[in-house]
Amino acid sequence: MLKLALDNLLNIDKVGLWAFIIAAFITYGAKFISIKILRVSSHKAFKVTVMLKILGVLIGLFGLIRITK
Repeated sequence: MLKLALDNLLNIDKVGLWAFIIAAFITYGAKFISIKILRVSSHKAFKVTVMLKILGVLIGLFGLIRITK
């Protein structure tokens, strides 16, 4: 049973895993990305932060679909 679990873990789709990692950084760092990297003013940062979080969720769903196939 442990060997089967190890085989399943080694056969994870690499693109889906990378999509999960990128989605995590985009979603959790959305405020930092919007203010520091994109240099959006703080009173306009809410819209950009929400858009980045939505983008992160969509990338995460893409990764989930790739991994579960």
